[in-house]
Amino acid sequence: MKIRGFEIVKDASRVFPNQIITLPVRSDKGSAGYDFFSNEEVTLHPGSQHIFWTDVKTYMQEDEVLSVFVRSSIGIKRGLNLSNNTGLLMPLTIATLLMMEYWDCDAKH
Repeated sequence: MKIRGFEIVKDASRVFPNQIITLPVRSDKGSAGYDFFSNEEVTLHPGSQHIFWTDVKTYMQEDEVLSVFVRSSIGIKRGLNLSNNTGLLMPLTIATLLMMEYWDCDAKH
């Protein structure tokens, strides 16, 4: 029985079907969380948004939740944030693609 982890989405549901997908990893054993990767190279301009598809899905136990946060160095150094501040994925969203939407919080509106 699988307890918790990540796996690549089935080919029929992938945004990047012909590319190598990197599963989330901890950068070292002291890391607070996992780093996610995108197969896109995007330049965000002030006030712009972009959804980064990972082609990764997650699985976990019924009483668990996966919290998605912006890596502190990205938020602080680059002024980027998740559009909903914290992404939450619950066990019922097991088959949901993980996507992250960033916006430039330094933009003048």
